[in-house]
Amino acid sequence: MLDVLRDEDLSPERPKRRPVSSKLIGDTNPLSALLRRELKHKIITNLCSFRAPDPSDSQRLSICRLPTGSGWDWKTHYTSIDLSPAKLQYLDALGCFRSPRPSHSGQLLDVYFTHVHPYLPVIDRAEFLSRFFGHGEPPPLVRILAVFLAAARYCDKSFDETLVSKDEGDDVRSICDILYHRLRALVDVDVGSQRLAVLQASILASLHWEGREGVNSSLDALAISVRIAQEMGLHRRDEVCVSNPTTRLQKRMWWSIFAMDRMNAAMEGTSFLINELDCDVPPLVAEDFVDDEAVRDAALLNCDLALIINDSVRWLYSPSVRRDTIFTRAGEMQRDHITRQLAQLDERALLLDPYSEQCIIFRTHINAVRILVHRPFLLHRETSMCQISGGLACYTSREHCRAWATETVGALQSLQFTGHKCCTWPFTVYAIVNVLLIFWYDLSSPQTGSETAATRRSFEMIVHLLHDIGETWWAAAAKHKLAEALLHIADRLHEKQKTKGVNIEGEAMIYDRSAREQPNSQDIATMPSLPFTLPENLSSSGTIYEGGVDNLDEASQFWAALGLDFETDLAQGIYSVY
Repeated sequence: MLDVLRDEDLSPERPKRRPVSSKLIGDTNPLSALLRRELKHKIITNLCSFRAPDPSDSQRLSICRLPTGSGWDWKTHYTSIDLSPAKLQYLDALGCFRSPRPSHSGQLLDVYFTHVHPYLPVIDRAEFLSRFFGHGEPPPLVRILAVFLAAARYCDKSFDETLVSKDEGDDVRSICDILYHRLRALVDVDVGSQRLAVLQASILASLHWEGREGVNSSLDALAISVRIAQEMGLHRRDEVCVSNPTTRLQKRMWWSIFAMDRMNAAMEGTSFLINELDCDVPPLVAEDFVDDEAVRDAALLNCDLALIINDSVRWLYSPSVRRDTIFTRAGEMQRDHITRQLAQLDERALLLDPYSEQCIIFRTHINAVRILVHRPFLLHRETSMCQISGGLACYTSREHCRAWATETVGALQSLQFTGHKCCTWPFTVYAIVNVLLIFWYDLSSPQTGSETAATRRSFEMIVHLLHDIGETWWAAAAKHKLAEALLHIADRLHEKQKTKGVNIEGEAMIYDRSAREQPNSQDIATMPSLPFTLPENLSSSGTIYEGGVDNLDEASQFWAALGLDFETDLAQGIYSVY
């Protein structure tokens, strides 16, 4: 599509023009915000569907350190590679050539290799550090800036002004936005000569899960990563080449892209970028980490979780799946099979330090996938369990999700108490939104006074969590506003229900309540609260909960007055970054 190194005019009268760098098209104009999500997904992936240029054969030039010792003279280096003056001026104006002080560089590298590298081992740690602190050739600037971008999300507010000034940004989110724009500019310049470094940088840039101008930057960076990786053949098994550090690193890079693709698709509800049927690279094994054994366990867990997400989304959310086949005994068995796989993964995670930040975050991600698997069954009454319980309505998935949601809230609160509230991933925000949805179903359902108070406290915890994490992620800040609005709506619905109950209290005395069969206290404790939308196989007579249908009607009328349907317009789109 783009032949960036081609020169059609070879006439002797005109000298041959120098090759120009390519443009990795990804961002769109604000009009894209008006497009539907599926169309935006097609646009962003198709724009990146071109062959990446081969690295140039020009001899690499040496790069000198600055006299101050804080970084290298990158501006002189990019001037020497015959970069156009306009592009050089643009990179300089963005601040791409700035370097932090040595003390802050050390802090950023420590944060990166502690919080990011274990889950995305896309960089050779020993080689990177030896080149960064050595006296020889430094790592490519695009790779260094990608590491700084990934680490900046988890640094404290006292950021080095030599890298980003306070006038440009004084909070974590703004600083990451600035570093991301610098990285994207360098990707466009270096893709012709530093393809491996650009691939690594794009993978790390996919952690920048922020929506801008209607396009998710994570999806943007992932699309570039997938295209370059496939051009390099990383998705194919190499039977000829013997295992060596380079092939092991490339294998880790490919599976890191796969994991980010699956997690991003689950978070955003978009299609997979990678077709696993077109790839024959075997999954990661322990032997792939002989060069970096410290990250082996975390990386293997993350890869296995991505494979489970792949199977779950293919089975539950694929357009070709018939919904009536899910709510069968076979569908319940498939759900339970995936749940057992997640339980085994959870047991493996506990073999790590169960109180470590790394283990707590990963188990939170496991709970998010559990809710993802059980979410279609939240409103489904299981007939097999109804027979066991004597005919009572049984919402098994609802009870399980409530337990996992409570566990997730407790785990994230423990991180807050230990001062690690900012050490979250995009998938952690997705996990919190999953919990938000579960507690919202309970909060908006008819319950006893004590149950309503307990559910409201849990929902308030989610609001506070989103507020705190919103200091790190724009998406969490947006979901915090949504959670506050839902809490206000639930309070108004309950107030209306109480008012209606007082008005009909005298009328309700005209019939004999004692003549009705009353369930015992044990049955009441095991009954699930009824969510907004009635299951298809549930009678509309409202015999499970007295007054339940009235409450559901009022809730439906509320959303209808806004021109919305809760299940279609909110619950299914609640995970999007926008």
